[in-house]
Amino acid sequence: MAKKKFYFALLYFTEGAPIGLIYVALPTLLREQALSIEMIAKFTSLLIIPWTLKVVWAPVIDTFKSPKLSYHSWMIFSQIMMGLTLVPLLFLDLKADFNLCLNILLVHAFFSSIQDISIDALAISITSPVDHGKINGWMQMGQFLGRSAFGGGTILMLKYLSFNTVITILISVIFIFGIFAARTQIFKNAPATYGTMNLETLFSNLKKALWKKSIFIGFLFALTVLSAERGLLGLMGPFLLDRGFDKTTIGTFLALPASILTIIGSLLGGYAADKFGKKVILTLATLVTTFLIFSAISLVPPQLLIPILCLIYFMVGVILTTSCSLLMGITDPMLAATQFSAFMGMMNLCESYSVFIVGNFSTLYSFPFGILVTCGISLLSLLFLRQIKEFKPYSE
Repeated sequence: MAKKKFYFALLYFTEGAPIGLIYVALPTLLREQALSIEMIAKFTSLLIIPWTLKVVWAPVIDTFKSPKLSYHSWMIFSQIMMGLTLVPLLFLDLKADFNLCLNILLVHAFFSSIQDISIDALAISITSPVDHGKINGWMQMGQFLGRSAFGGGTILMLKYLSFNTVITILISVIFIFGIFAARTQIFKNAPATYGTMNLETLFSNLKKALWKKSIFIGFLFALTVLSAERGLLGLMGPFLLDRGFDKTTIGTFLALPASILTIIGSLLGGYAADKFGKKVILTLATLVTTFLIFSAISLVPPQLLIPILCLIYFMVGVILTTSCSLLMGITDPMLAATQFSAFMGMMNLCESYSVFIVGNFSTLYSFPFGILVTCGISLLSLLFLRQIKEFKPYSE
């Protein structure tokens, strides 16, 4: 189990690294170049779209699955394409070639989503449901380390290195770390997950799985649970810039305390969810986080804002890990890629529309008003949470 935790964390590190660059560092750099919050929100929202549509191509992975074309094979293929699609950025200027860079990053996001589908499906197929909380904690730890290194880390590295050097380092990390983890025997020897399927069988199972009431409630929960957090954190760099913080302070905050506390929250949240129950932890964490976010946008003095944000990042780790663990528990292993990808696609859609709401409301009304709308949506998730039947642990 220890090796599984390490390698899944390593794979999620390679997933989180480009996420950090694209969704954390670039919005901050674009805001520094005087791009409006509304435009940055649209930029981020567009790049999340491939993640929201994972359920569209996940059936292909579930269908065309065999000993020679397993979840493991899809994972390696997408890992290679993730690195290759970043290479053109070495020859382009982010501002002058903005639209071309956006299109290239959309293609990159597509292959990143394929990687995510493959890793999650592999995790479901080779881990016991009683360990889902723990394994999710390690996976989220890896992702947030990657986001930290190339999110806030990129902002700091640009003081000493060129943008092209940072991109080169990122591509190297994706190839080296990803292939190293993907080649381990733990994944190579993974079973071919309950056999293979043909299209007729797949669509028959899809109809049964995706139209069940419990699954539909799970979709609604995933679509709402992190709205407030995504709305604020998705524009955290621009938010702090507008509050008078300099780029170095923002980069340091996002790279160190924010990421470290999210990782701690992910690990502790995973263990707490397995011990005390996922619904209990999610209810408490959602209520506390909503209150903290409301406090953060209430024009508190700078000396109080950073500690409040630190607590928010910790709680985000708890909520994200526990939510993923809960949704894994109601996922049919026969359709691991498709069904869980649908849940995660809803979470990605939550991020996209939340950032879009906050960005547009910042122009029409105010930034705090947009955040308040997303807080209301997050609280709505508790109604859906009550109706989800939580997985009951068993002894193997």
